[in-house]
Amino acid sequence: MIKFIVDAHIPKKLSLYKLIYISTGNITNKQLLKIFSHNIDKIVEFISENRLIEITQESIVVKG
Repeated sequence: MIKFIVDAHIPKKLSLYKLIYISTGNITNKQLLKIFSHNIDKIVEFISENRLIEITQESIVVKG
């Protein structure tokens, strides 16, 4: 699903370097900021070592 979204929305000439895909559903900005603030160390670590991560309400998933 993510590959489809990336392929569909990123122009072919544009080289994708890093992507943080947010799939939390409908949450408030306050809830989103809380997810980031509680997980910022993991997010930075995962995105520095990988090209694609997904952030959900329950987890951070390394996709590639």
